[in-house]
Amino acid sequence: MKNYLKSPITILLLGAMTCSTAVIMIKESTLHPNLLAGYRLLLAGLFLTPLYFRDLKKEKKKVKETLYAFWPGVILSVHFITWVMGCRATYAANATLIVNMVPAAMPFVLFILVREVISKRELTGTLFASAGVVLLMLSDFKLSREHFIGDMVCFGSMTLFAFYLALSRKYKNRGSIWLYTVPLFISAGLCCFVLAVVQGIMPWHGMNMVEAGHALLLAVIPTIMGHTALNYSMKVLRGQVVGVLNMTQFLWAAMYGYIFFAEIPGVAFYPSVLLLATGICIIVTKRTENEETSIKVKV
Repeated sequence: MKNYLKSPITILLLGAMTCSTAVIMIKESTLHPNLLAGYRLLLAGLFLTPLYFRDLKKEKKKVKETLYAFWPGVILSVHFITWVMGCRATYAANATLIVNMVPAAMPFVLFILVREVISKRELTGTLFASAGVVLLMLSDFKLSREHFIGDMVCFGSMTLFAFYLALSRKYKNRGSIWLYTVPLFISAGLCCFVLAVVQGIMPWHGMNMVEAGHALLLAVIPTIMGHTALNYSMKVLRGQVVGVLNMTQFLWAAMYGYIFFAEIPGVAFYPSVLLLATGICIIVTKRTENEETSIKVKV
């Protein structure tokens, strides 16, 4: 049981589950997207700072040796800002489904950045899983002029998310996960605040106890727990495996919708789950040695 809980696949699934909670807090919050994303990221980075300095000393590295996480942080900040904007400008179902299109973009991004080529097994699993998302999309996705811009913002945010994940794979050999995620979160958070100030929005605008609670929950659950798990998974698993298993976010989102908002999934939800589960089983079972990543990541 202990070994199972330490499995990269289990960690990835838990990461997807916690990441999918973000839409609840985002929908409830009225804080400006730049500020909400900034507080979320900066708090996450600050909470993890002790682990960063621990590993900095352990691995005998200097702070400047971890600054490679700056550009992934910039991409993450823009992803979070556009994700908040997109979530608020379109239907929750649209936003969730669009972000689940990452596996379609991931093979191209991985090839560009790390020359990683998708395998036949991964392609087959991706097609099954994507079929499930498309089926759900046809039943729940709502096209309208009013929400078209929101849909496009979500699409751009999804592309940035794919690049952000692929960069964590590109830098997989640079040190422990904390030496990457802490400067990543802090630089991303600071970038969000800088963009806010440039737009004339001060960090304290709209902040109150309720919004502070939203920011705190976003920092701890989908950021520290979720995004750390995703970045760790990109270091130890194939990129396409991470992309496909991350699609389980729409399952968790449906569960949260039922628990918190009494939203009952439509009929198409169930065959969609079956197709996604089939795709995941194809990808994660009986992988060949060439489809595995041998690197061991320090935690």
